[in-house]
Amino acid sequence: MAIGLLAGCGGTEQPTGVGSSAAAATPTPAPAEPPAAAPGAPAVGDGGGPERPPDVSDGDPRCAPAQLEGRMEPGDAGAGHRSATLVVTNTSTNRCTLYGYGGAELYTASGVPIPTRLTRSLEPGPSLVLLLPGSSARKDLRWTVVATGDEPVDEPCQVPASQLRVIPPDETSPFSVIWDLGPVCDGGRLDDSAFYAP
Repeated sequence: MAIGLLAGCGGTEQPTGVGSSAAAATPTPAPAEPPAAAPGAPAVGDGGGPERPPDVSDGDPRCAPAQLEGRMEPGDAGAGHRSATLVVTNTSTNRCTLYGYGGAELYTASGVPIPTRLTRSLEPGPSLVLLLPGSSARKDLRWTVVATGDEPVDEPCQVPASQLRVIPPDETSPFSVIWDLGPVCDGGRLDDSAFYAP
């Protein structure tokens, strides 16, 4: 402007009474550092911070918003769900790279932001995509048009959007793409993939 980690346990806990000596003898673990963002973790509309690992580089700079133009290609629709592919094209005369998911936010025609939640839940995950001048990369999106929670059921669940402002991975400024694909329910939730080569 666009999720959680599962852990398993190897055994069962032994019941311990409140105030027992076993409970008192158990040391309090040191606070753990928060885990790094991963596919399946929530993403915010501004891209969620740095995505490209330090060792992922081929010498080409990352793609800046001014180098890119985008369009939406509608996908299959059914059972209250919609899908589309965001296609971004390098319109500059220089090569550049994309790595990761980036950010996005829906806006009205008058430039008012609409609540948008990106969920990094679709494949493929991040990989380095080289964009030569005139070449394109893609990102898949999926959402529901069924009202959830306290959203109205007899009218659009969201204010109609007319544009999607896309922030390339590791950038902070957006470029705009026309959005004429209808409402995005469930609080503006968009499930998305990382950018990938066609």
